[in-house]
Amino acid sequence: MATYEVYLGGPSSNNASRAAFPAPTFAAAGAAFKAMRPTQHKGRFLNRVLDFGKDMGLAHFIRTQLEDGAPVTTADILGALMIPQNVVVHGAFYEVEVAGNAALTMTPAFRVGAQTLPIIVCSALSKGYAGISEAAWSTSNASVLAGAPVIMHTPDMLDLAVTAIGSGFGALRLNIGLLISDLTSGEY
Repeated sequence: MATYEVYLGGPSSNNASRAAFPAPTFAAAGAAFKAMRPTQHKGRFLNRVLDFGKDMGLAHFIRTQLEDGAPVTTADILGALMIPQNVVVHGAFYEVEVAGNAALTMTPAFRVGAQTLPIIVCSALSKGYAGISEAAWSTSNASVLAGAPVIMHTPDMLDLAVTAIGSGFGALRLNIGLLISDLTSGEY
């Protein structure tokens, strides 16, 4: 099992040729990670769109891993979304905007907090919402997020554990995010 950092933001990369990925290794106690804040223009959401078909940096990283004999496989972790400290996470959302290859599934989980969200089937178009402790994604407009919010006292990372990869990511475009309250910011 390998962990690959593919988040955006945070400390600058020292990769050869300034390649975007892998991003610097996440460290909850690191000063650069503790200094991160949510961007004000995004409002109450943190999200990351992983576009394996059109994001040239991500596609290059995946191709390079394959060429180097270390392809992303089942049980590997993609560090996808950095979560700043001093935020309250109320729930999560996802949307598979472009389906990936057959049999592709991923499970979101918080690296530091260890909470796990429901599995995402990435081989078909879908979307859903879940509270932090819910066992399944809700797809109904009438649903209310269950479970207590989680306060992030330290930075955390929303990881995507590859639970099945089949023949790779294909053209997968996955939007995953969190509904948050920022405890350190004033009015927007």
